[in-house]
Amino acid sequence: MLRDIAYMMVLSVKEWGKNASDFQKKKPIYRKTKFKISILLLMLLWIVSASNIIYGLKDEGYRGRIVSAFSNDTYDKVSASLSYYGKYADTILADDAKIIILEHIAKAIKINRYEITNTVDEEDNSVTTLSQLSEAGDVIMKFITHDKDQQYIYVGININRQMDAIFTYEDIVKQELDKLGMNNTTVAINLKGELNGELEEYKKDSITKTLLDKTGAKVVTGHKSDELYTIYAYDKDIKESVELGEGKVNVNISMEYNSDKNKTIVYYSVPYRNM
Repeated sequence: MLRDIAYMMVLSVKEWGKNASDFQKKKPIYRKTKFKISILLLMLLWIVSASNIIYGLKDEGYRGRIVSAFSNDTYDKVSASLSYYGKYADTILADDAKIIILEHIAKAIKINRYEITNTVDEEDNSVTTLSQLSEAGDVIMKFITHDKDQQYIYVGININRQMDAIFTYEDIVKQELDKLGMNNTTVAINLKGELNGELEEYKKDSITKTLLDKTGAKVVTGHKSDELYTIYAYDKDIKESVELGEGKVNVNISMEYNSDKNKTIVYYSVPYRNM
């Protein structure tokens, strides 16, 4: 609607421009008309700006809404994390081959100061790990071999700055795993914010409502207690979802208290928090 009004005003200004020579013949009228045109142009600029803001918010997408919900002064500290996990293949692979695959993903997300280790975990799985740790964030990737011929890949990324970048990494990692034929992976996005003190339930409810209002997700179910506060919701703009009970969910808001830090940690996860 705003754009239609702006378009009509542009047409009106053009029409006055065509008759500028007639206005010059009558200076008082011309001055008055010139003043009107100036006012209309200012109004036009305001309408266009308002239109851009309104349509910009509308076209922001669920990712932008999620980041905006955490990009304010409410939280003392914010961070974002991403985890991908899926089966690569049923085949025997040499350690060198595993390293090549992990390094290819590392190159795609533009990290080059990583370390590579080979270990055996508590379940007797062979694990090749590529990791890079820094103040800005961490990357940990693992090639996990179970029973010698069942190969799995895990990619975990944590960002302490520029939370919106986590969605860029999500797209890059998905593209790389798709190239490997891993089309059935499990992915989780977690945004985390810290608040001072231990919050009462009514305060948690208020924070949850604010997050849901800003992101547009609707509550499906949840559980509230001193030990566990978790809300499951559904955002129609997020394609992926999981079945929970009789409904679909793809958003999970959870909160927990860290007594050592005296902080309440708020998580906004898609589709659910990866513990």
